[in-house]
Amino acid sequence: MVPLLHARAFHKILVSFDGSSNSIEACDVATILAKSYNSKILLAYAIPPLPLLSPPRRIDYEAKFENKTSLQALKMESHMTKMGIEAKTKILRTKGAIATSLIELSEEERVDLIVAGTRGLGDFKRMILGSVSTNFLNNAHCPVLIVRKRVYQIVGPQIRKILVATDGSKFASRAVEFASSIAMKLDADLTIAHVIYLAPVAYGGMYSPDLYKDLEKQGNEILATASETAKENGVYAITKQIDENQSPVWALTRFAEEGKFDLVVVGTRGLSGLRRAFLGSVANGVAHYAKCSVLVTK
Repeated sequence: MVPLLHARAFHKILVSFDGSSNSIEACDVATILAKSYNSKILLAYAIPPLPLLSPPRRIDYEAKFENKTSLQALKMESHMTKMGIEAKTKILRTKGAIATSLIELSEEERVDLIVAGTRGLGDFKRMILGSVSTNFLNNAHCPVLIVRKRVYQIVGPQIRKILVATDGSKFASRAVEFASSIAMKLDADLTIAHVIYLAPVAYGGMYSPDLYKDLEKQGNEILATASETAKENGVYAITKQIDENQSPVWALTRFAEEGKFDLVVVGTRGLSGLRRAFLGSVANGVAHYAKCSVLVTK
């Protein structure tokens, strides 16, 4: 059998870059992946529109802004080039939403991954993911990696521990393939988790022992299949069935935090049109609440 990692490679990576510390962190993580996959990197810097300015002032502002951003982006591009990565910079003068322009660029360039940085926020503020990042998650055609700096991170960015969630669906299976590929490339530890959750609304709060045993058995089968997928990619994964009867979002984010994982991988459906506005609830929740970086595959 041909290893699945060949089908789950990142040949071209787009990084949303604006010169902030968050976007620099995103560049560092993208660099780690690019070195492992021999990827090309596209640094995309979008200049937001200022409709309140008069045309002459707006043109002057955009020119000054573009000069500044060009220097920042070219400096990062030079850094990547010195590390042996093929990188180029694209500066966009957007007429609408920044994320929309970057998503359109990603489709034109046929990128395999979008990487964006976001702030490491407190417990309350974590529920509000940056609008650009949220737009990427909801509307991008390809996987999206949201990069967060770890609170206890001492050295530079690294991906040493990866957690991937699976429910046995084809979307989750795809996430396992991506996670296995990354783990193999980076020689990282991989844990595959499945959450047992009985929604009170669905069962009226009354669970029979037989129902729970059936779900536990089904979960073990799902984990065994996912473990075999990882093994086909050259990775021996740890499997974990989380049976604390918490919602998958809270169960996964808590497990990731306690285990000090560097990356959580979760799958969601690849939708089109209006349906793309509604990201799978688990992927959406994990992307918003996890304290580490999150890769949402499609």
